Amino acid sequence: MDLTTDSEYVMNGATKWLNGWKRKGWKTASKKPVKNADLWQQLNGLLAVHSIRFYWVRGHSGHPENELADALAVAGAEGQSVREYDQAP
Repeated sequence: MDLTTDSEYVMNGATKWLNGWKRKGWKTASKKPVKNADLWQQLNGLLAVHSIRFYWVRGHSGHPENELADALAVAGAEGQSVREYDQAP
């Protein structure tokens, strides 16, 4: 499965830092708690059962799925219905 993100933090967290965070008891290299550790732990569980390839794209660069994801996130954050996107490709 391919996962495209415009967040280098998410991509690097999942592909580079996750195992180290686990080894260090969900602490960063500077010994501070990993932010959103509960979400990283959920992602870790999903990565254990799914084969995922991460791809980074520059945000707001015209990538169709990234633009759709951004529109959905903005609509949801503003409390708007996202039903119009139900039929999106």
